[in-house]
Amino acid sequence: MTDPETKSRLLDGARNLVRYVEINSRQQVLIHTEPGYDDPDVVGAVKSAIEETGAQVSVLHTPHWDKQYEPPPRPFEAAIEGCDVLIGQGEYLHTKNHYIQVGLFERGLIYINNEAKTVQALSSWYGRFPAELLFTIGVVTVERLGAGKDIRVTTKAGTDISMTVQTNTLGGYCYPFRFDTPGYKKGFPGGVACFHPEDPVNGVVAVQAMTRGNGAPKAMLDRPLFLTFRDHRVVEAEGECADWWREFTRKGDENSSWLGECMWGVHPKASGGGGRGAANPHLLHFGLGNSIAYGGPTFSKTWQVMFVEDATLTVDGYAILQDGLLTVLADPKVRAVAAKYGDPDELLSQVPATVQDQFGGK
Repeated sequence: MTDPETKSRLLDGARNLVRYVEINSRQQVLIHTEPGYDDPDVVGAVKSAIEETGAQVSVLHTPHWDKQYEPPPRPFEAAIEGCDVLIGQGEYLHTKNHYIQVGLFERGLIYINNEAKTVQALSSWYGRFPAELLFTIGVVTVERLGAGKDIRVTTKAGTDISMTVQTNTLGGYCYPFRFDTPGYKKGFPGGVACFHPEDPVNGVVAVQAMTRGNGAPKAMLDRPLFLTFRDHRVVEAEGECADWWREFTRKGDENSSWLGECMWGVHPKASGGGGRGAANPHLLHFGLGNSIAYGGPTFSKTWQVMFVEDATLTVDGYAILQDGLLTVLADPKVRAVAAKYGDPDELLSQVPATVQDQFGGK
């Protein structure tokens, strides 16, 4: 049973979600749960925080389904046609699916995937981190990134890849909704910045972990998988899981190895302890395959995410990340907002995060 102090912090985390989404009394809100993601304390806190705004809120629990390959339960598909805001407490809903595409781009649906799904995550600084402060960190990061052109990402494990950036493909889950139109798709508490790598894209990514999609035999690698990029696509694979990669791309399409996304964390309190460790600046990942969602020109039937640890990311020589440390956390504008909520040194100190923390048990 959750103790009263934790319940209080849990409700504070749920209220933070409401502020993040800017839920108001005119909206119909649906909370979707499924087996394994239906902790009554978390769902109850989120529901209570939404009700405080005067918005009408409903909870729908459905059986599990494969989000990539199976259609959703009919009651779920019907329910999201009648809501303004969908809070996903279950697995991430792949937004390439037709039912979400229609909601986002034809009806203006706001879809929020609550990444703080456990009591531990939602009640911690991960879930309670002030939305205004996270937005400020995100905006400053995107501004710094958009002020330059030439990007280079390196790691001590052997990553060294160069690319360019255009302001129209800057994005992430780290700033207010008014930046997006039509429809909204974000993760709460969010805390990642990203862009579509623009040409020329050349170099090597030393993959240290990867998601288990596309038949990947493991998530945490004992030694890196070295992917060599030339003209935006992988032309060579060496190291652990290289045979799987070659077989995967052989069965895929011509864009399965296209570098479609570069994304890294900007949430200093993100960790794998019930939350999304990938939102910590110590972790950066590349998405390979379909680039349309990130402003790129190529479509692929596949999507594969590759992680590296403690990256240095520079734009025109200026380090936004330095060995996994987010430099904008020292920006005066960021520290001034942090001072409104507590000690800036405490709020803006990064908690540790490694690929082992995030993927070691997978």
